[in-house]
Amino acid sequence: MKFRSSLLNKLFFLSILLISFSSFCQSPYKKGKRLIASKNYSEAIEPLTKALEEKPENSKALFMRGDAYWKLKEYGKSAEDFKKLTQIKSKEKTFYIRLAECYVILNRHADVVVTLQTLPKYYKIPEALRIIAPA
Repeated sequence: MKFRSSLLNKLFFLSILLISFSSFCQSPYKKGKRLIASKNYSEAIEPLTKALEEKPENSKALFMRGDAYWKLKEYGKSAEDFKKLTQIKSKEKTFYIRLAECYVILNRHADVVVTLQTLPKYYKIPEALRIIAPA
């Protein structure tokens, strides 16, 4: 019985150690994603930035960081991320709309016009304006 008890204690300790180690070794992208999911936007910035240092073209990490900046009302930084996203994934209209929304908030009206003019051809500017500034 004593052998079984000590074996169970060792297995329990080992499982705790493995759980701790796995969370410690979590990739920066996964950590940022987990923090975004739990609405810890300010804490998510650092691991997402690290993920982008490792892989600058990671559009998912860039989108999450831009969205985190947006939710933290850091519109200038959010605009930088969405601008990069329009360069990485030029056919994704969502990035242009969010970039234009940042520019509206930042009173950069000339940039709003330029951004809307560079929308992919299949997306109409009047539709974009309704999304940005609904009546």
